[in-house]
Amino acid sequence: MAAASLPLEEFDEKFLTCPVCEDIYDDPRVLPCLHTFCAKCLEKWRREKGQLTCPTCRHQVTLQGTGVSSLPPNFFINSLLDFRALHKSEKDHTQCQMCKSDAKVEGRCSDCDFLVCKNCIKVHNSIPALKDHYIITLHELKNPGSRPKYTRAQYCPRHTDQRMTFYCQPCAKLVCRDCTITEHRPGPNHDPHEVSEVAQKYKTDLQTLVAKTLDTADDLNKAKETVGQELTSITTNCQTLRNGIQDHFAQMRAKLNEEERKITEKLDKMEMTQKEPLVKEDKDLVENIKSTEDGLKFSTDILSRDPYGLAVQRDGRVIVANPDKHSILLFETDGTLVKQVGWEEEGEGQFKRPLFVCVDKEDNIIVSDKTNDCVQVFDKNMNFHHKFGKWGKQPQDMMGPMGVSADSRGNILLANIGGTDDLKHGKKLQVFRPDGTWISTISSDGDKLNRPHGVTVTEDGHVFVADTVDHCIRKYRYM
Repeated sequence: MAAASLPLEEFDEKFLTCPVCEDIYDDPRVLPCLHTFCAKCLEKWRREKGQLTCPTCRHQVTLQGTGVSSLPPNFFINSLLDFRALHKSEKDHTQCQMCKSDAKVEGRCSDCDFLVCKNCIKVHNSIPALKDHYIITLHELKNPGSRPKYTRAQYCPRHTDQRMTFYCQPCAKLVCRDCTITEHRPGPNHDPHEVSEVAQKYKTDLQTLVAKTLDTADDLNKAKETVGQELTSITTNCQTLRNGIQDHFAQMRAKLNEEERKITEKLDKMEMTQKEPLVKEDKDLVENIKSTEDGLKFSTDILSRDPYGLAVQRDGRVIVANPDKHSILLFETDGTLVKQVGWEEEGEGQFKRPLFVCVDKEDNIIVSDKTNDCVQVFDKNMNFHHKFGKWGKQPQDMMGPMGVSADSRGNILLANIGGTDDLKHGKKLQVFRPDGTWISTISSDGDKLNRPHGVTVTEDGHVFVADTVDHCIRKYRYM
């Protein structure tokens, strides 16, 4: 009754699906272990394994005939398949399989294996050759009390027009009427009886076994109840003793715990007293190690990028010129690279061997671009702002700009290395306003520059220049 309330899809999966092919049963055959499978699935399984074993429990099966067809069909599953087909016909509006008309299907004939309409059911009842066929109607299908009366007709494989209505007890096999006068003729080896007669006998025997089994089950349940009571008694007694043991040792543990607490407290105080100076020393060492490692990482990172000139902003960030990579780099105080700008070109924000950098009072970044003969200016985050200068022989022109510095008023001082022809103003110091407007060129006639390099300025209007050929520092007034 529970299965009848299941949805059709769940019913199919639970009762009518072959475990091997996972599809609806096709010619279901039952094994001696009572597991059921499609005949074709069992035959395929037998070919693959070399012998027939149950795909579920692996019980080995000995076939009585030459193939899987000798296994008995599962009558119950076949009946369910017929019920399913009849049920689906109502939902799918299936046409009558006997007269091929569009008339509504009203039942299923197990002998013809057809879904039939109302007229074909009447034909069955009126034709002597068909009137004994087993038919279940949609009305009977919907009435649970009528379903057990229906069974699919089983025809003899030897005499295909004969139903198997006899049961040969020595052979444990269903046979037809013709078989009872041929290979299953009554005698020492055969004893056929009508199925209804045998079924009644087995039903009576089964009912007797069920009654005995019920009595045995009652005895077993009473014995189980007695064992359960004894188990409960043992559990209760043991739990009482267990509680007493737990209380006793709980009191002992409480005393031990108190002693442990006092001794541990003394040990903790002694440990704290001894460790306190060492903890402070260890903390100082950790800070020193971190500071050293940060400095080492920063220096190593800088060195790995072939640095040349550098400058430091007010917040500690470092700007480095990398002439080999034709770029400038901005680092955090811990050496983390923030940004890299430039590659080898002549446009804005592009360089050809930038050598020196400086920052002005606003932390703007000023870069001398040697081979491009110009100066490029960026804001403090290395966003391009403007550039000025070009190669030339005029006092305001540039020729290999090198060291660069900015004073407190924002003026930019620039050292030029000059060319190889020793042109006038080639090796020179220049002063520009922040926007790149040329102010003046510093004369070095009294103390001539040979190869000016790095420069820096003082608040009192002097500029210091490193001369790498003369190996000296020269000082000039520019204000």
